[in-house]
Amino acid sequence: MNTQQRYKPIACHLYDHFEIACLHRYDISLTLRDGSTCVGQAIDTAVEDGQEFLLLLSNDQAKRIRLDTIERMDVTSEPREFDKVVLS
Repeated sequence: MNTQQRYKPIACHLYDHFEIACLHRYDISLTLRDGSTCVGQAIDTAVEDGQEFLLLLSNDQAKRIRLDTIERMDVTSEPREFDKVVLS
């Protein structure tokens, strides 16, 4: 997905799930709207220039993923407070 497109904020109740994933450092699998996937540990959220991002630690590298490019988040850690979040 082209991240140069105008940012579309996600709903607050969905954002809360990303915050919980980071708080517990959940291992997650993300499916992006362009069909690609990212796997890693949720470490933080960030806001830059009015855009919200998830910081994901994957293969010892931090990746910054814009929240409106995410279609689905699956939590693979145990124990967990939720299994998945679908944003579409």
